[in-house]
Amino acid sequence: MVGGHTEIEVEASNSIAADDVMLVHERWRVTVGSGDERFEQTLHPTLVLRRIEGAWKLSIALPWRRA
Repeated sequence: MVGGHTEIEVEASNSIAADDVMLVHERWRVTVGSGDERFEQTLHPTLVLRRIEGAWKLSIALPWRRA
């Protein structure tokens, strides 16, 4: 991703937590490439986070879910 000049901007985020699990829905704007070779796409991923040792850690990421 770094070599391909990939940028990910989180445009919106909603979450709900219960105990040590959090469900997050986000909207990402992903840009790949540079100059005339740029490709941009908006993704609507679903993330599942777990609280481990007091910190939220990513457990599951579904970045290509259709909105």
